[in-house]
Amino acid sequence: MRMFYRYVIILNLEQPMVLWKTVSLPKEMLNEIKKFIEENPEYGYASVSDFVTTAIRAYDDYRRILEGSKGQTSESSQEKTGSP
Repeated sequence: MRMFYRYVIILNLEQPMVLWKTVSLPKEMLNEIKKFIEENPEYGYASVSDFVTTAIRAYDDYRRILEGSKGQTSESSQEKTGSP
């Protein structure tokens, strides 16, 4: 299945140009996100976009942590074996 993306450029003369990209979510996932936002106002999500942006940033942070720990593991094994 191919995903189609639309580019939307928003120009605000007071701030630098911002580039937005839209994505499609399955309807069930979208409904779950909306329900979560409504039932959990303490998390402070203002919109589905806000939630998805936070989720993507959290995933990116998690991925970087995993990559960092993999790098540390290979570095420590290289130190033990003396290999480059």
